[in-house]
Amino acid sequence: MAAFCTESTMMEISGKLGIASLGNAAYLYNQKMNLLFGALQVLILMITLFVSIFKPWKSKKETKKTVV
Repeated sequence: MAAFCTESTMMEISGKLGIASLGNAAYLYNQKMNLLFGALQVLILMITLFVSIFKPWKSKKETKKTVV
């Protein structure tokens, strides 16, 4: 459908077409993909932070055994 989805592609299209790029299918496709993958990155980051901070697999009742 469109060229490779990058910021530089969007800059090239907007540089050539100006404000008319807002109606260009390739520009709109790139804009949608940037939004989608940006939101995906934020979601993955939030999940990673949750797992890193709360460590949900550890049991709170777990006690350490001391060796005498």
